[in-house]
Amino acid sequence: KTPGSTNADGSAVQRLNGEAYGKGIYAATDLNYGKGFGRGLSCAFLCLAIPGHMSQSQTMKLSSRDDSFKHGCLRVYRTSEQVLPLFFTDSNSSAKLAECAWDIADLLKERAL
Repeated sequence: KTPGSTNADGSAVQRLNGEAYGKGIYAATDLNYGKGFGRGLSCAFLCLAIPGHMSQSQTMKLSSRDDSFKHGCLRVYRTSEQVLPLFFTDSNSSAKLAECAWDIADLLKERAL
């Protein structure tokens, strides 16, 4: 969920690393990119995401009319419903699990059509 929203148990979702590119769910296509934000963790969630309408804005932020924002390997998604966590991975396992994620994505696309 996005910072400022409420969990099912009533607790608030806290913002840990700012909103430099807008309010949303921050992700990256490169496992190493997020290490500086992981507070020393050597692992991360490998997720599938639905970008929806991706920002083409020159403002370098997720705009109010877009579903996601892309800047290099960084992604910002407006809602948690756009992101499906699949695996908890590290640099040793990420390549193999990424292959599995692509297989899952293909299966989901096949079933949706």
